[in-house]
Amino acid sequence: MSKSHALYTLASLSLALSSQAALKLPHIFSDHAVLQRDLPVTIWGWEDPGAKVNISFAGQSKAGTTGKDGKWSIVLDPLKTNKQGTELTITSSTGDKQILKDILVGEVWLAGGQSNMQWTIKQARKEDQAVAQEKTRPLIRIATIPKIAKYEPQDDVKTKWEISTPEVAMRSTAVGWFFAKNLVDELDIPVGIISSNWGGSKIETWITDDGYQATPYLQELYKQRQTRIPGTPAYEALLKASKDSGKKSPPAMKPGNHTTGLYQAMIHPLLPYGLRGFIWYQGESNRGESYTYMDKKKGLIEGWRKAFQRPDAPFYFVQLAPFIYGKNKPSDLAMTRQAQLETLKLPNTGMAVTMDVGNLKNIHPTNKSTVGHRLALWALAKDYGKKDLVYSGPLFKSAKADGNKVIVNFEHADGLKTTDVSAPKFLEIAGSDNQWHPATGTIKGSHLIVTSKEVSNPTQVRYAWSHDALPNLINGSGLPASPFHSNFPPRK
Repeated sequence: MSKSHALYTLASLSLALSSQAALKLPHIFSDHAVLQRDLPVTIWGWEDPGAKVNISFAGQSKAGTTGKDGKWSIVLDPLKTNKQGTELTITSSTGDKQILKDILVGEVWLAGGQSNMQWTIKQARKEDQAVAQEKTRPLIRIATIPKIAKYEPQDDVKTKWEISTPEVAMRSTAVGWFFAKNLVDELDIPVGIISSNWGGSKIETWITDDGYQATPYLQELYKQRQTRIPGTPAYEALLKASKDSGKKSPPAMKPGNHTTGLYQAMIHPLLPYGLRGFIWYQGESNRGESYTYMDKKKGLIEGWRKAFQRPDAPFYFVQLAPFIYGKNKPSDLAMTRQAQLETLKLPNTGMAVTMDVGNLKNIHPTNKSTVGHRLALWALAKDYGKKDLVYSGPLFKSAKADGNKVIVNFEHADGLKTTDVSAPKFLEIAGSDNQWHPATGTIKGSHLIVTSKEVSNPTQVRYAWSHDALPNLINGSGLPASPFHSNFPPRK
């Protein structure tokens, strides 16, 4: 943003706020909201500059003063779980007053991504629809963010919290809703889902400016993007130079789900709403990327954590399901899955594997309840003390060449087996010539021994390395193994 543009925006905001001369809250604070338990909770809004604002809730009374910019912010002490709707009262020295009704205290999660997170229960399989339509679930609350893209970070976005009636559930994020249902069923606490997603969106448009500083690659990408985003110093300099020389204006990105502006308009207005963590289902639009997607994922995670002031917040995501994207480059999907697997090296991350719930002819698998359940397993085990829970399928740990075979070791592989009692499918091995051949796998305990008559001295192994692979390797809890490449080529 240019300095003049920033001053204009600030002046416009101040003028608009002063003309309203009324106590105002962002839309994310509405009746039926869920506030995060056990953590300090920030509540903010706008009023006349210098006005005194007081908040009363759950036995607390906190006060603050509106700044010159017309904004106030008050932090509540950590709140205890509350399943009974309670009023939250906000008063101002101007005489204005707002009362939010039916406020619960529990767990809040942000559900982001592209269409597979956006997909509603109405679009899911009939079994999932039947569960959602059984009854009203008052402990599940949903706030859906509209699809908006803007150059500048926005202060507010039109949304509201809704109780999960059958009608609300049917038009809500299916993965997010079933994630919430699993937590409510296990913990008997309120769960709020903020659903902010856009079909077809690329990960780049969700990353914060700070997130773009996470790796050298992202820093370079950020510089390139700044030259195409109006309002930035880099773009304005190019624009001035082009005008001075009589040339055409430099090309500009228009805000949208493939370019820029989703973080600015669909995430930034929520800051700093208190939450536990994030769930994420995205990657189809970045298919074919490997190390670049890993960088972008790192930037997304670190940027969101910093923005919400939750540096250790859990971030659980869905690995892409099988789908035939086209005859060309059948390994593109596998490369992105490998990047997703590698993302688990970041702290407090988890991955729901979906190799058994995909549809080769439908990029939107309709079994969303299983996906939500598997994300919830990570949260229950890592964040809610369910220590005896098996929360992941087999994840590649290491591979060792031994004569004519490769021995593969996994994590989370107790009871390693196949779904159909046959040998593991979609295995390949190669030697130092990097020529891949179909291979046979034999299960021994929690290990996999892989051989091929075509390769006498194998050095590497890969599993389900194609978009049309429907593999059958699972652990004793029935959770599927992630695809992997034991010797994925290093970054060039």
